[in-house]
Amino acid sequence: MAKQSAHPALQHGQAAAAAARANHLYMEGLQLHHQGELAKAATFYEQVLSLVPKHVEALHHVGIIAFQEGNYELAVGFIRAALAQNPNVAAAHCDLGNALKELNQLDNALNSYDRAIELAPGDVDAYYNRGATLHAMKRFDDALASYDEALALNPGDAQALNNRGVTLKELQRFEDALASYDRALALVPDFVDAWSNRGIALRELGQFEQALESLDTAISLKPRFADAHCNRGIVLQSMDRSQEALDAHDYALSLNPRFAQGYHNRALTYYELERWQEALADSQQAIRLRPDYAEAYAWLGETLQEMKQFEAAVKSYDVGIRLGYETPELHERRSAALGELKQFDKALDAIDKALTMKDYPIGQCVRGGVLLRMDRHDEALVCYERAIEMAPDLAEAHHNRAIVLGLQQRDAESLAAFDTTLALDPELNLARWNLALMNLRRGALLEGWRGYEWRWQTPGISVYKERRSFVQPLWMGEEPLAGKTILLYAEQGIGDTLQMCRYVEEVAALGARIVLEVQPALVRLLRDLPGVAAIVAGGSRLPAFDLQCPLMSLPLAFQTTLDAIPAPRRYLDSDPARVAAWEAALGPKTRTRVGVVWSGSTIHLGDHHRSIALAEFAALFGGDCEFVSLQKEVREADQAVLAGLPQVRHVGAQLEDMTDTAALCELMDLVISVDTSVAHLAAALGRPVWVLLPSNSDWRWMRERSDSPWYPTAKLFRCTKDSAWGDVLASVRRDLEALA
Repeated sequence: MAKQSAHPALQHGQAAAAAARANHLYMEGLQLHHQGELAKAATFYEQVLSLVPKHVEALHHVGIIAFQEGNYELAVGFIRAALAQNPNVAAAHCDLGNALKELNQLDNALNSYDRAIELAPGDVDAYYNRGATLHAMKRFDDALASYDEALALNPGDAQALNNRGVTLKELQRFEDALASYDRALALVPDFVDAWSNRGIALRELGQFEQALESLDTAISLKPRFADAHCNRGIVLQSMDRSQEALDAHDYALSLNPRFAQGYHNRALTYYELERWQEALADSQQAIRLRPDYAEAYAWLGETLQEMKQFEAAVKSYDVGIRLGYETPELHERRSAALGELKQFDKALDAIDKALTMKDYPIGQCVRGGVLLRMDRHDEALVCYERAIEMAPDLAEAHHNRAIVLGLQQRDAESLAAFDTTLALDPELNLARWNLALMNLRRGALLEGWRGYEWRWQTPGISVYKERRSFVQPLWMGEEPLAGKTILLYAEQGIGDTLQMCRYVEEVAALGARIVLEVQPALVRLLRDLPGVAAIVAGGSRLPAFDLQCPLMSLPLAFQTTLDAIPAPRRYLDSDPARVAAWEAALGPKTRTRVGVVWSGSTIHLGDHHRSIALAEFAALFGGDCEFVSLQKEVREADQAVLAGLPQVRHVGAQLEDMTDTAALCELMDLVISVDTSVAHLAAALGRPVWVLLPSNSDWRWMRERSDSPWYPTAKLFRCTKDSAWGDVLASVRRDLEALA
């Protein structure tokens, strides 16, 4: 017999009883909830749901407890279950938004707050929480509007005023932010967060003493408030009180060792102090504690860039951008790092991105610098002139414009631009240095030599790091040398030493005893240079001397003009024993023997201009010639190419120093080289040398000339403004075929 169902009236009565019991249990649970008894309240809510599984309020409040306990996914599940039963509960939409915000589902959270406001336009909390979400989304204008809506409904909400101030700070409206914090403090005088945030606003306004007072008030109210100690460190760093700043950051981190922002801010102080390793360690710790810390990644990139780790810097910038920290300045720095990596197309893209975000003078100058390194001079000039249009007093822009005009051989305009630069900023020694290089390039040698001395007062150039501090006086051609010992010492590269050691004999002719300090690779080659009494490898202990002069200052000491360059056909000699050894190694010469050098040092600033890929340079390797590579090092990209060129003999592994290279040059009928030390060496030995030059060549090769006033045996092959190496190599190939 089938079981009969209960009578409908009985079912209704049971349901009503269950509902009544459920409501009673719910009210008891709600009372416990209000008293903070979360576990007990949860038990009552669970009993409610066992009786009425779709009880909207119980589902909602189980979600609230889950939120309060940090279980945000569970909270979302229960609150959504409540809304499935009644989608018109504004408070539930607001609470759902709170849980979604904690899960970083910001778009969904924003939708929930919007729905809550639609259902309850007077819900202050919904506007407040909506503002916080928009702030997290970096929609600062919208966040400000939402806080203003909340304050229109409740002008006495100090927390909303504080958060409004934080948003105004992000909008760089620091005066308005300060006013918002002051309104909050008028309502709640012991509002610690507002005192701390007020200190940061005052710091941004340059009111450092008042900023410290505000932060000290916050700390007096809450002595172990790590954020306030950290902010105090930021203000102290702005006041150049670096040690106190570090002490403040250290104390903040002692209070909260997992304070990611504290590590980040201490890293910034270490950065300002150029303590790169410590800055690096703190940025990395900040990221370990907060893997999505976009700003920390950006500053990690800054530190890596200062440490010359450019590839790592770019990667760090990229992570920061991907995580949402994106400023014009970050793209600008990223462009600079890519430029150091000689990735100029990417560097140009990066600075273009910065300029799409904000057209600003320094950004235009950076863009001009990238274009300049790409030999796109006309476009670079447009950038510098745009920068001047925006900031007429920006000396850097006038300086860069002067450089480009000089490269375009618009000398009168260039000189006028240099004059403007130095009138705007007389302490911009880099302009004096670049003016010197332009004068040397155009043949105004005396003006150039005088300006060249600014290298020792220009920290931004590499040679400045070679500055020496001697107690012995600098000799610049005025003091008699008879009976005196003078130290002549090398600076910069081997090519510079080889070019200027021609002056050693002239100094000796004035009666001086000469101690010559040179790069270790040149000691054997130059030890028998006429007039040298003692030769010392750089870095070794120096003998006693009375006076000193760097080799690159000797042209000024001798007042060298273009017509008075000491340029004998040969002023260096090779070691006969090494020549004989290499002659035996090479064997009998049956054809024209040509020494070749196609690339220089990769760390040279202009290497991308002067070096040629071997695959392209190989266009010369034809005809009836024997080719000998005079390069000690071969780049990885060229090694496979060289292995496939049996007509080129490579002896790099056997070259101990420049004495060996000199001996090989002696055995060549001709040396063909890009602008490297080997070109100087072959010419100083009086050997025929063909030098391959980019359109923007080094100052010593001057302009347009196919000969050199420094080296009678040199012939210069130049790229024109718009030509590539192919044209130069074709010209060299024709002359080589005629010679062979």
